[in-house]
Amino acid sequence: MSKTLTITLPDLLEQALAKAANQTNQSAEELILQLLAQTLNPPSPSPNDSADPLLKLIGCITTDVTDVAANHDHYLGQALYEEIHDRK
Repeated sequence: MSKTLTITLPDLLEQALAKAANQTNQSAEELILQLLAQTLNPPSPSPNDSADPLLKLIGCITTDVTDVAANHDHYLGQALYEEIHDRK
């Protein structure tokens, strides 16, 4: 069963929604449903996720490196090693 929900969005929020929907090639409705599902039914964390506070930061930066989410510990270790050994 599904229900229809009508909401009133402030202009700036509606513009941001339209832009995000356009960038992801989705309708505003599809994007809202996706965001609500992610927010209200987040995936269950794996046992290792709860122990890693850096996972909350995934997606907060823009970089050309495409595997930061999966290999962040490696990159942090590499940066720490280079800092300790004064290499760059």
